[in-house]
Amino acid sequence: MSGEERGLAKTRRSTLSRYGRGSGTPHPVDIYVGKRIRMRRLYLNMNQQTLADALGVSFQQLQKYELGHNRTSASRLVAVAQVLGVAIPYFFNGLPGPEGQSTNDNKWQEQLAQPETIKLIRFYDAMPAPARGAFLALVNAVARSDGRYRCFTRAGHRVIPRLARLRRR
Repeated sequence: MSGEERGLAKTRRSTLSRYGRGSGTPHPVDIYVGKRIRMRRLYLNMNQQTLADALGVSFQQLQKYELGHNRTSASRLVAVAQVLGVAIPYFFNGLPGPEGQSTNDNKWQEQLAQPETIKLIRFYDAMPAPARGAFLALVNAVARSDGRYRCFTRAGHRVIPRLARLRRR
């Protein structure tokens, strides 16, 4: 092993030793997976006790999984995926790569994990298709009212003329 290879191996070991048992710092992947578990649970309007009972663990243990304080084993992750009705890759979607993630991506991830955002998405999914367009127009108009956001529909049309048409009906 060359000097450069030994240096790389030492760097990898020191990076890995910052996380895990005895370090007091959960690994970022464990935190991310825990957030995804929590996000899906909240989306399904399921409380911690219900999920914990389905998994055969205490709600405190589930809290530790969700916070990343305890690592979720592969077999437990399979059970969580079955109870929450998702595939295993769901828990890793959006995981930052080795190069990291931008600050905007982090803010976006944090906003998506908020209970209010999850509740809003759940309500949106429950709406009939015709109501969704009107709802999006309303949300866009409200967001635009403070002047911080440029509001367009998916087709690229400005929302305000569309909202005016909705009011005439």
